[in-house]
Amino acid sequence: MNRHLLPAVPCLLFCAFAAGPAQAQISPAATEIRLWEQEGNAIASPERRLYSTRYAAGRSRYIGFEITIGHPPAKATGVFPVECDLLAAGDDKALKSLNLEVEVVTGAVSSNGIALLSRNNDTGWAPGDYRVRCSGRGSLLGEAPFEIAVNPPDASEIDLHVAAIHLFPAGGALPARGQREYATHFNARKTSRIGVELEFAHSAPGRATSIPIDCYYYPPSGRVMGPISFNYEPQADATSGYAGLAMGWGSPGKWSDGYHTAVCNIRGRPVAVERFLVD
Repeated sequence: MNRHLLPAVPCLLFCAFAAGPAQAQISPAATEIRLWEQEGNAIASPERRLYSTRYAAGRSRYIGFEITIGHPPAKATGVFPVECDLLAAGDDKALKSLNLEVEVVTGAVSSNGIALLSRNNDTGWAPGDYRVRCSGRGSLLGEAPFEIAVNPPDASEIDLHVAAIHLFPAGGALPARGQREYATHFNARKTSRIGVELEFAHSAPGRATSIPIDCYYYPPSGRVMGPISFNYEPQADATSGYAGLAMGWGSPGKWSDGYHTAVCNIRGRPVAVERFLVD
């Protein structure tokens, strides 16, 4: 994967990654554009990208897109200029445009470029259908449609939605929330248990309420760890909150090296997914 540097100026809707100025002479033959969702503006590694074309309004922070251009073997190293537009479905007027320089390596038969789309900080992503359209040297390379949707509640009785999922190292006792060190990368030699925390937004219950949650970890081996089961029990007048638990072993050194996937369900339906690395 080719990596680029963030521009020095703040970005309002796009954060693009650019390489050097040398021009690469390639003839694009096929192009694939894939999208994923992430919280921060640090590009997620390929192993942590969960590719999709549907995202939740009000929850999606950044949507990354990766353009892969297939071409005959490159004769020299350089960059291939790509222009990408964000458009609403059915409208050819660009909501935002950016220039992206895709790095090409001598002998390569495909080259990648990466960029981030960020939501409007005041109103968030407006629900609707969108598309990313990319062109290179005046020729269309490809398009990728995606949807920002208002999802049904994760628990209908209090209009509950999962706002975020966090992972953190835990020892023998579950650390207080203010002491949790959120991470997606854990040291196998030092980590015994890994905790998962869900943040929620909802209407005020007005009464005692308990939402059952089951979380599983899927290691690289494919076997399932869990579930760890806990309940979210908000106060009657609360409109947000959190709940979590941890699982693992009593001592470090027992986690498998590689990428794991955490999946949390409410009443059997997946509501939050995160990937993490142990090595």
